[in-house]
This record gives sequence, structure tokens and C-alpha cells, in this order.
Amino acid sequence: MSALRNQRRGFTLIEILIVVTIMTILVVAGVGSYRLAQESIGLDLETDKLVAALYAMRSETRTAGARCVGLRVEKDAKPMRIEQPYRNATRQCDASAETRTPLVWSKGVRIAEVKANETDVSALSVIFVPPQGRMMMRAAGNSAAQFTLAVLTVATRDSEKQRHVQLSAGSGAITK
Repeated sequence: MSALRNQRRGFTLIEILIVVTIMTILVVAGVGSYRLAQESIGLDLETDKLVAALYAMRSETRTAGARCVGLRVEKDAKPMRIEQPYRNATRQCDASAETRTPLVWSKGVRIAEVKANETDVSALSVIFVPPQGRMMMRAAGNSAAQFTLAVLTVATRDSEKQRHVQLSAGSGAITK
């Protein structure tokens, strides 16, 4: 009997099944964690791109001087770059001659919520006015009202992960 045990080399079928089962569990857990991490990084990247685009628009307005440049955000839509002719210091920007261009935006990311002065709005335009690049905000359908604080919530389409971008017209701050 001891002679048979000493000759036995290799693994039994049960040992192999146990190892394969443990490896499968580890791989499944790793893939799920990897997907969640990738989703979170993608959301951070899109939020950073949105903030960078706003800073670039402000800078462009300061140097170009002849036009107002900004961003229009709507719930569940792609952000749009907007340009308007600059009339003068009294008349400001001419919204009637506005042009819009969609920003490059990832498929799985959306604007989940737009708030202006802590009130939900369907759309918000953030305009930088020459020559200093002063920030103005107006909600859709309410061109007379100006807002001083806006929060844009960027989220993934299939999960509850969110990032916030806060805009303050009074100080000109853009933070996330």
C-alpha cells in the first residue's frame, strides 16, 4: 500500500476542480472591480475635460475679444460649445446669432442634472463675455434671469456614479 502512495504523481480530479473553481471566483471578482474602476476613471476624465473646456473658453474670450464663447448644457444631452457676436459693453452678447458645436463626449457619460441657484433647470448657457472673460449664466426659456451659481452633475448612463462641476458667476470660479 505504501508503495502505491509513493508512486502516485500528479493531482486528483477533485484537487484540480477545487483550484479551477477558486481561480474562476478570483477572475470574476477581478473583472467586476476592473470595470467599476474603468467607469470611475472615465467619469473623472469627462469631468476634467468639461472643466478644461470652460477654462479654455474663458481664455479664448480674453484673447479673441470679438465674440462671446461658452457652453450650453442640457439634461441627458451632449454639452454644446456656443459662440455669439460681442456687440459692446452695454448690449453684451447677441444670442440671436448664436452658433452651436457639440463637444467631444464619451458615449457612456451624460449630464444628469443641471441646477441654477439650487433650482433644477432643463438647460443652462454659460457665456464668457469679452474683454475680461466675465461669466454669465442663463437658463433656457428665461433669458432675463441671470444666475450666480450653477452645479452640473456628470454621471454614467448605467450606474449611480456622479461628479459635480460648480460654476460661480460672481467669482468666476469653476470647480469640481
